Amino acid sequence: FHLMVAASQQGGGRVMAKAVQSLCEDSVFCQNYFESMRFTETESEFIRKGKNQPKNRVFLARYIGFGGGIRGVRSNIGADRPDHIIFDDVILNSDAAYSETIMGSLRTIINADATNALKGGGKGRIFSIATPFHLLDPVVEMLTSGAYTPVAIPICAHIDENTTKEDFDGTWPA
Repeated sequence: FHLMVAASQQGGGRVMAKAVQSLCEDSVFCQNYFESMRFTETESEFIRKGKNQPKNRVFLARYIGFGGGIRGVRSNIGADRPDHIIFDDVILNSDAAYSETIMGSLRTIINADATNALKGGGKGRIFSIATPFHLLDPVVEMLTSGAYTPVAIPICAHIDENTTKEDFDGTWPA
């Protein structure tokens, strides 16, 4: 069970859920890998192909906006707590990034609520996919605290298994 947290109260989660649905429904890989896929405005449920009981092959992703809070979120499959929490661009815009109230709430959600919401009392993983706005925003604090491992993923015009170094046209050429 994975919890995906987006910007805003619920709209960001709904946008994320619909994007995943669109990608998966058009994916040949997903069509071949999963026995079934179910999508709503707040969840995606995937059952891998296999011989075990479906309950042992299920993957659930729930999508919420960070403004709604994450404590007490559980799956509808066995009432499990999340194995992973993924924060995806939870800072909506520059106005939010410079709001002490919003940033204080986000810090609390990242540093306290998320850890306590994980399965096994914080034994899962927390991921953040984000672009920092300024040196005092929570994204920068996560990176500079040493508690998280930063990963830079270059944005590029096109990439596939045949892309050569000479063909690469990206934001960070190095």
